[in-house]
Amino acid sequence: MLSFGKRLRKLRLSRSLVLDELVAKTGLSRPYLSQIETGKASPSLQTVHKLAAALNVPATYFFADDGLSAHIIRKNERPVVTFGPPDPITGQPMSLTMLSAPNRKIELVILEIPKGYNAAKQDQGHEGEECFLVLSGRIRAEQADNSFDAGEGDSFHWDGTIPHAIHNVGNVPAKLLVARSPPGFMMVQFSGEATAAVPKRSARRAVAPGKNS
Repeated sequence: MLSFGKRLRKLRLSRSLVLDELVAKTGLSRPYLSQIETGKASPSLQTVHKLAAALNVPATYFFADDGLSAHIIRKNERPVVTFGPPDPITGQPMSLTMLSAPNRKIELVILEIPKGYNAAKQDQGHEGEECFLVLSGRIRAEQADNSFDAGEGDSFHWDGTIPHAIHNVGNVPAKLLVARSPPGFMMVQFSGEATAAVPKRSARRAVAPGKNS
């Protein structure tokens, strides 16, 4: 209940409400609300719903695991890892920019593929699903016997268990926004090489490697 009380007080203050205003909104007594906020009283379910309605949040807000709270990565703090040898023309390796929180059920990244690079082995397959949005450039995607080209603004979604590969067939680096579930990009082998990911820069929160490949 101490955690409940702290969360209630923090939310009340974020709404710029004094305790007496919350009393007026809920019809609950001031001493009772004070005891809830300090963890000295346990609210009933009815009280929880009154508080939730008064503060315009779902009742589950007060019980949410802190691990499910918003994870913010600022633009200039995005973790980036690079793979493989540098492109002979641009000098740039392939890169993954991490956009999602670690240890969650979905992984969101920006995949950048230099001209002429392959973003997977021809026979690669892994657990889960992937959804792609081409941000720039042109790529050729292959999944089993199916092959298609995709350009800026195109998207595609596939089952990762079917062997697949992505190639940059354009004249500029290709950028793709990719969502993958379950996470596993950090374990993928690129261009047929078992290369290790080398951090280029890191955000304040460390990104844990995925377990699936």
